[in-house]
Amino acid sequence: MVRVLAFDTATPVCAVAITEGSRIRGRVAASLTLGGLTHSRRLLASIDQLMRALEIGWHDLDGIAVGTGPGSFTGLRIGMATAKGLAFAAGLPLLGFSTLDVIAAGAPLPPPGSCLCATVDARKKEVYACFYSAVDGRVEAEGEPVVLGPKELAKSVDKEVLFVGDGARLYDRLLSEEVPGRARFAPAQYNLPSAEVLGFLGAEQLERDGGGASAEVLPCYVRKSDAELNLARKKREECGDSTA
Repeated sequence: MVRVLAFDTATPVCAVAITEGSRIRGRVAASLTLGGLTHSRRLLASIDQLMRALEIGWHDLDGIAVGTGPGSFTGLRIGMATAKGLAFAAGLPLLGFSTLDVIAAGAPLPPPGSCLCATVDARKKEVYACFYSAVDGRVEAEGEPVVLGPKELAKSVDKEVLFVGDGARLYDRLLSEEVPGRARFAPAQYNLPSAEVLGFLGAEQLERDGGGASAEVLPCYVRKSDAELNLARKKREECGDSTA
């Protein structure tokens, strides 16, 4: 059976798992840590602990799956750099999956005629979000991930919706008021990206068409970083000064 090391560091949670087999018939060993140490100190330690517990080496793995965001810029950079470094060193295929897709894949399927909205807290009173529909027992994205305020998100809803993720959790009261009678919220256990789900998604892709090269797996930031925004503002100010 396909064995995959999977991890996601796009949120405050450092989620790590080693999965074996498919989502239907498989085994998993997982580690979930929140708070305290930074991802840079937790991630490699969690991977090492899981591999020691399972008594396996890098030659026993078939691939590495990583969450590509959107989410914390720092967390994403740590996760992506670690995934690419490990995949290169171990000679393993690397597979990337949107953190929102992972959250959606782990949530309850929305009923017919409704949709699911996966969210991640984007800070600055905004959320990263993507809408999904149920197709043949799975969820499929209806569009690309976006970043917007909770009121703007509510305006995007045109049918009954199941919200999931820590972004929706932060604004559940506002969303309920803005989408009266049509907003439902998944139980709390579905609000974080599951490394187990990520691992099984990776196994499915490996079995279907193999993994890609590390260079092909890129982070999904959606929003520019503060450093990029500050640099752009500085350039605008300099241009303004030069034309004064």
